[in-house]
Amino acid sequence: MTNPVTDSVSIVVPTFGNAQGLELLARSILEILRRENRTFEILFVNDGSPDATWDTIQHINSSNPEVRGINLMRNYGQHSALLAGIFTARYDIVVTLDDDFQTPPTEIPKLLSKIDEGFDLVYGARNKEQHGLIRNQASRVTKWLVQHTMNAPLARSITSFRAFRRDLMRYYPRSEPPLVFIDALLDWTAQKITTVSVAHSPRVTGKSNYSWAKLLAHTVNMVTGLSVVPLQLAVWLGFLITCMGVCLFVFVMASYFLQGSRVPGFTFLASVILLFSGVQLCVLGIIGEYLARVYLRLHGKPAFVIKEML
Repeated sequence: MTNPVTDSVSIVVPTFGNAQGLELLARSILEILRRENRTFEILFVNDGSPDATWDTIQHINSSNPEVRGINLMRNYGQHSALLAGIFTARYDIVVTLDDDFQTPPTEIPKLLSKIDEGFDLVYGARNKEQHGLIRNQASRVTKWLVQHTMNAPLARSITSFRAFRRDLMRYYPRSEPPLVFIDALLDWTAQKITTVSVAHSPRVTGKSNYSWAKLLAHTVNMVTGLSVVPLQLAVWLGFLITCMGVCLFVFVMASYFLQGSRVPGFTFLASVILLFSGVQLCVLGIIGEYLARVYLRLHGKPAFVIKEML
């Protein structure tokens, strides 16, 4: 690997409803990066927070010129907020970090050292998740689905703590539908990808905005938006149910002609109707998800709208 060491770094931190923790986070990042002797900036992206998050970002900016701020028009979601920060970043290397202190800023140099070795994309793989039982299990299911539907071997190591070369996003258009998945975009262009083990601590301030329902919705959006595997599964499911229907027809006809008996009427018929109706609705729902993505792309809604910047 012959890539030169890159000194300029943009730290992108999407934030929502965590005004009380931003000053401590900013001080910690500033201390770490000043010791690294790198040119850097910190970009806080306020994703439509209902509290005083934007006022706090302005206050931090007033005394620290390295800190910049982006205020979005409303809440667009974590990945859209990240996209706003990435497109606004000025430097060659981008590091994304959550605002909850679960991944300490002291781990940032680990990612940067791997980038300096020549890697395009580096994930901070957590030693042990510290979210809680339901969130941890939902996260594992999501990563398993990504790994098997998108053929991404490193999917189980994907986290929101990542460093990458900004050139990876050069060809991605800024006007895109609101369903955004940063890691898929990076995976399409990154050639050298690795992981590094990092610490993961209990949340210091605020509370997580990801419920199991939001994680489930995010998983559905991600899988149907970036893979055709659900459509392929729907085809095989339809084929399986057709085979079951043929076998059932043969059974009914054989029972009638060979034994002279009839299959019990209402219960049997109701069960068959429910089975086939459920499969049809399921397949239609999968097709509908894909049609919705086509509609959103044609509608031209952007992934984010910036209200103001520092």
